[in-house]
Amino acid sequence: MILKKQNINMPKGVSCRFNKNGVATSIQITFTYKGILCREKVNFVPDSKGVRAAANLLGEIKNQIAMNSFFYADYFPKSSKLKIFSNTTSNATVED
Repeated sequence: MILKKQNINMPKGVSCRFNKNGVATSIQITFTYKGILCREKVNFVPDSKGVRAAANLLGEIKNQIAMNSFFYADYFPKSSKLKIFSNTTSNATVED
């Protein structure tokens, strides 16, 4: 059952986006990584099972951050914030 705006009990850090009719269209999670607030849309159906799955994913991400083993690209490869957190810079040059 797709969620409606009335009487929704959402876990902390998980929210739904709603259309003008009050029907949930997507789920997003919110967390802080390296001091930056991150909001990312997750590809779960906006129903009670999807909200639970998003909460579990958020917990997994927070654990990875706490253990210093979180890689943003592993979870959100198409995110615009990836440029901020990417560790793939290199000073390598090509010599003839």
